[in-house]
Amino acid sequence: MHTILDNAVQSIQIGMEDYRSDDPRRLLSAVRNVQAGILLLCKEQLRRLSPPDSEEILLRLKMRPVQRNGAIVMVGDGQKTVDQFQIKERFKQLGIAVDWKPLDRLTEYRNDIEHYRFIGGREPLSAAIAGSAKIIRELVTEVLKSDPRELLGQPCWGVLLDTEAVFDAEFAACRETLAAIAWYSPEVARSLDDLVCPMCASALVAQTYPANTDQTSADFHCRSCGARFCSVELIENAIGQVLYADFYLAMTDGGEEPVAECANCAAETFVFAEDQCAACGYSRPIHHCGDCGLEFVDDDFERQDGRCVVCYLASEMANTE
Repeated sequence: MHTILDNAVQSIQIGMEDYRSDDPRRLLSAVRNVQAGILLLCKEQLRRLSPPDSEEILLRLKMRPVQRNGAIVMVGDGQKTVDQFQIKERFKQLGIAVDWKPLDRLTEYRNDIEHYRFIGGREPLSAAIAGSAKIIRELVTEVLKSDPRELLGQPCWGVLLDTEAVFDAEFAACRETLAAIAWYSPEVARSLDDLVCPMCASALVAQTYPANTDQTSADFHCRSCGARFCSVELIENAIGQVLYADFYLAMTDGGEEPVAECANCAAETFVFAEDQCAACGYSRPIHHCGDCGLEFVDDDFERQDGRCVVCYLASEMANTE
């Protein structure tokens, strides 16, 4: 077994041993070890995909040109390897699809532990480690094409299976409580799996009164950290993830962002594509142009003297002639 893969397996094995311990100090160690193990699994895949004699170029932070057989080729340079952000970028460039949310959540907790003073309880840390079982299995089976029982060993794999089964059952129970709600935004309704706790980022969000169907009056709580919040807080926190693709296109192509501040509830949740606030249901009033009768929802209705933009500009041009 290659050193990187060996280190990855050992980190995950030790992390799962820490996770099962009753000693609260070992739960912090579990976060560090499991997070490190996941990153090492990713690095192993980049090492495998690096061309022969390239000095593991996809794994290295830097690269340098060398001359071989009369041609200039790029090879890896130095001992520093890619970090989490660069790993995600290279996976994307290589067309390797991975659900990064469990790793992102685990990394947030690790940063809190190492750079600040973590003041939370066992529940959010345990939930984060439980959620990491999914990405570990995804990387081992789908990316590295390995048998997880053989690679990780039966004891470790057994813990992961138990952990994932418990987490999946809890996750399914939480999502069942959200199913009855008539969500204002169709995009949110299609993306319930992306809703997370505004406090701890756990996916274990449940409706307090499951029979309720009205989004405005819905109350929610996190089964991980116990936080309670309303639908506006939930949607405002999640809209960036729900509309991630639209935000990305706006950023890369220079277009307008997909959401804006709602004129009714002041949350950053007014979805232009749906012409409705995903948090409170507010829609902009429809106006009729005083000249041509065209329907429009321009916010400048008052400033444009009750006209659509085309008629207003035509009037302004006529007045200047």
